[in-house]
Amino acid sequence: MSVEALPSLDGSISFVPAGEHRGPAANGVIQGGQYQISAAEGPTVGSHLAIISLVPSKSTDPMGSENPPPSSSVVNLARTKWDVKVEIDDKKSTHDFKLKPNE
Repeated sequence: MSVEALPSLDGSISFVPAGEHRGPAANGVIQGGQYQISAAEGPTVGSHLAIISLVPSKSTDPMGSENPPPSSSVVNLARTKWDVKVEIDDKKSTHDFKLKPNE
């Protein structure tokens, strides 16, 4: 998952059944621009609306403590939530989303 010209992001992703498709929603955590949902918990085959909510990641120093990013690297997202239509099939198990920060 990437947002054009932005650093790694954290947030959440939900796959909600859409249209005629019925089934449970699937939810996951986004860390550093990546998410993973197990096949057992993942979305079922069919049309879904991927609801993606993002926040800039915190930087981490080598000792493992979290520090806020320097003010020069703080990213102001004009948009932090996207709703993207996606078709889940039984052949493809990965979905990469190319998001634009101002669209």
